[in-house]
Amino acid sequence: MTKTNREISMISQQAQRGSTLLFAMIFVLVLTVLAVSTMSTSFLDEKMAANSQFKNQAFQAGQSEGQAQFDSYINDHTFLERALLESQKPPADQTIIEPPEQIDHDKIEKDIELIFNRTAQPPTGFSFDIFTGLLYDQNTNASFANTSARSDQTQGINYAAPKDTARL
Repeated sequence: MTKTNREISMISQQAQRGSTLLFAMIFVLVLTVLAVSTMSTSFLDEKMAANSQFKNQAFQAGQSEGQAQFDSYINDHTFLERALLESQKPPADQTIIEPPEQIDHDKIEKDIELIFNRTAQPPTGFSFDIFTGLLYDQNTNASFANTSARSDQTQGINYAAPKDTARL
């Protein structure tokens, strides 16, 4: 018994109906996997951009606080003199001089310390006969609240003091 072209065509169409559904489901599955992957990549990119912004803000806060402290030392030498006196004590008895914060920002935690290093030549423009240089390190640490963004900065200060002050 031979089958006609029509019968063969009907059998072929019935066999293809199931395969179309299978290909459509595989295609939807591949698109779903691509969509989820793209969403997770976008979320990760967003988090990285936010962390970069927080780190930059912490750095800027540290810089601002360091500059504000430096400006305050010009007007009030109390902290410089206290750091000098502390440096002459034995290391076990020294306390770290922490000037008050000059800039108040509720989301950024700052820690500032001033440490006397040594005497040296006075800064440019001051007489060697009358002045001596007092070298300080100002350490400023700033961190953005509830993130891992942190900035640690050290600034050297060469303060010109009259020679009799440097012998405290």
